Amino acid sequence: SAALLALSSLLLPPHLDRPPPSLLRRHIAAATLPFIFAPISSSSAADSYNYDAAAASYDSLDGGPLAEALGLKSRRSTATGLCRGKTLEVGVGTGLNLPLYDAKVTASLTAVDLSSGMLREASKAPSRLPVELLQMNAEALKFADASFDAVLDTFSLCVYGDPAAALAEMRRVCKPSGRVVLLEHQRS
Repeated sequence: SAALLALSSLLLPPHLDRPPPSLLRRHIAAATLPFIFAPISSSSAADSYNYDAAAASYDSLDGGPLAEALGLKSRRSTATGLCRGKTLEVGVGTGLNLPLYDAKVTASLTAVDLSSGMLREASKAPSRLPVELLQMNAEALKFADASFDAVLDTFSLCVYGDPAAALAEMRRVCKPSGRVVLLEHQRS
């Protein structure tokens, strides 16, 4: 728990210098579940097994009260608010961002993930607009060049086997006048 506290302290919003003790006690078990998420290689969809197995409980790690205390939902909301027009979300996971898109400015939303388990969970997520969910590798997106006005990736670059290839694909499918929005928990 000391490691979690140290890590959490680094990620807390400025008004908090450490997670409230009650939050740590309630969620320490969820934050230290024995899941090992190795980077996903581009070689096979079978590499998504860890995410498929963890999909049903993943939100307790990535979207629970600890994530809320760290301000992640607010940051996700800001990131989705930067998306306009025809939008692609890469690494949609369980769909934590889906209810945050503004239907007034997001003309359409396509979301991709390598894990069928994550996509299954994302299909249950609330959304203010229709979402096309597709199983696809971020390192080899099956869209034409310049297909989207906005491309969003949140907290996923660390799991790609070749993050540079994933970034190149995001740039390729985004229109030259468009925007690629990245929200990550590590330095670039």
